Amino acid sequence: MIEEIFQNKFVYKTRYPKASDLANLLISKIEDNIELEYNFFSNMKDGGICCVVENNKYPLESQLPKHIPWVDYLNELSNFVEVHALEYVNAYNLSVIPKIEGSWISYYPDHAYFDFHKHIGVAAVAVLYLQKKENAGNMWIKESDEGESVEIVGNEGELIIFPGFLPHKTTPNLSNSKRIVITFDIMYTSV
Repeated sequence: MIEEIFQNKFVYKTRYPKASDLANLLISKIEDNIELEYNFFSNMKDGGICCVVENNKYPLESQLPKHIPWVDYLNELSNFVEVHALEYVNAYNLSVIPKIEGSWISYYPDHAYFDFHKHIGVAAVAVLYLQKKENAGNMWIKESDEGESVEIVGNEGELIIFPGFLPHKTTPNLSNSKRIVITFDIMYTSV
């Protein structure tokens, strides 16, 4: 589903059909490894943690923090994200090919949230809600640094794609359950 949230700025939503299988495979690995990771995003607040993901298609630089060992699980998801990112760019009538440039896990215990930030130099961001219970917080996207905000509700198993250059944040997790998302930076290459 494509929705225009601001003039010529769209949000794309779809359901990842294997989200529950992926969650069953990964959540225990994330829980076991997340405390070892360095939180490299200063906008993550109140105990939230972000950690780098490494997969076969897009290996990350060796100087970045230690990675969660889940390489084998993400190739199919990465392919799904790129297919749906292509549908997303069609809303803009662009002749480009979307490619994932990086990914990470955001782990939100009680009260954790991500303050307003932008993905500088990134065309789009895709977020998969791997675990998200009621009252776990939602995303807000601003039209500009000083512009109006709209709430984007994402549910467990949903993939949301939006312009990464727009300021966005999440609200605090008040669910008494951890909110876990996998995020992808997407760049465009010419056809």
